[in-house]
Amino acid sequence: MTDQARVGLMSQHVAARRRRDAAPLDSAEYRDASEEVARIEIAIAAAEEPTPVIGAAAIPAEERSAR
Repeated sequence: MTDQARVGLMSQHVAARRRRDAAPLDSAEYRDASEEVARIEIAIAAAEEPTPVIGAAAIPAEERSAR
């Protein structure tokens, strides 16, 4: 993820948290903002995950030799 993309997601996260914190508990606004916070947190986590290696390098050597 680029630094600019991360800054954008973090800004969205701050804004959504503020909306959630300002909303009355158990209101539609609170639920909507909570869902938005969760979506943004998932996007941040997914972007920070290392890319899985596809191919032989992803298979442990002992499994490769058994094939």
